[in-house]
Amino acid sequence: MDFNISMVGAVMMFAYQSLLFFMIPLFILVVFLAVRLYVWQRKTASLLGVNKGQLLYFSLRRKLVKSVVVCVGFIALFIACARPQKEGLSACPEQKGRDIVVLLDISRSMLAQDSLPSRLDAARSFIKQVVHSIPSDRVALVVFSGQAVCLCPLTRDHDIFFTFLDAVDVSTISSGTTAYAPALKRLSEIAHQGGKKQTLALLVTDGEDFSPDVGSLKQELAQKNIVLFTVGVGTREGAPIALYNDQGVLIGHHKDQQGKVVISRLCPELLQQLSASTGAHYIEGTSMKSVASLQKALDRFERERDTAQISERRCAQELYYYPAAVSLICFLGGWLL
Repeated sequence: MDFNISMVGAVMMFAYQSLLFFMIPLFILVVFLAVRLYVWQRKTASLLGVNKGQLLYFSLRRKLVKSVVVCVGFIALFIACARPQKEGLSACPEQKGRDIVVLLDISRSMLAQDSLPSRLDAARSFIKQVVHSIPSDRVALVVFSGQAVCLCPLTRDHDIFFTFLDAVDVSTISSGTTAYAPALKRLSEIAHQGGKKQTLALLVTDGEDFSPDVGSLKQELAQKNIVLFTVGVGTREGAPIALYNDQGVLIGHHKDQQGKVVISRLCPELLQQLSASTGAHYIEGTSMKSVASLQKALDRFERERDTAQISERRCAQELYYYPAAVSLICFLGGWLL
């Protein structure tokens, strides 16, 4: 049975319609108890040999009114518990923010430990601090080495973003080398889908790149109004690349074909060129000073209104407090009678 009630300009409905079915047996029970009380009082008066008007505190009219008031109170209480609602329109608050795409290098060189505990861990910690400072912005996560994969699309749910970021560990590390081209192409696609006039990006890597041609991608980023900040992880002195087994246990360091330990060094030159070509700048290191520097740089860019925002949405306005108030008044009245 549908208890939706059409009113002028709106429709009243109930969130828990099943409770309304209890009103009929409740009404019958209250009437039955009122009749039983009246019959009992008549028998008591007959046994005592007095008129019911002579019984102390007895008034048939008062008992009848009290029974009706209590019955109405219970009915109103059940209606309140069923949560009556009125359908209507509500304006959505205007939301402003920026789109920020994080490009995280997951090549083998990110396992070097010149940034403790590793370049990858330092990069994740740096990204978390930055995202915590931009609560109203949408963020996306792209991981890359030889290929690029979007782990998390643009979202304001930063907890989901952190879940995907934390999932990047030793087992996720690619066995390939670093190539910026696939990551920048994926960045361009995400910026096009985001619909903002300007997209900010954060490339976190150790600077090594084996892409055949990144120059053409610089022009594409500039044409799509993408501002690319670059963050160099590691040191210019470098460190060996840690080697782990399938259980994530350190078993040595990566070696070249001659059996020599490979030293991975931070290469900032290309990162500086990429950021400068898009009107951003290069940040070296993942310290708190680097986080503050990036935050200051991001604050220069204005937050835009979401283009996909809906100006109005349908919502249910709660009306339960009206029958709840009637129920309270009835119970107080029944107690006083």
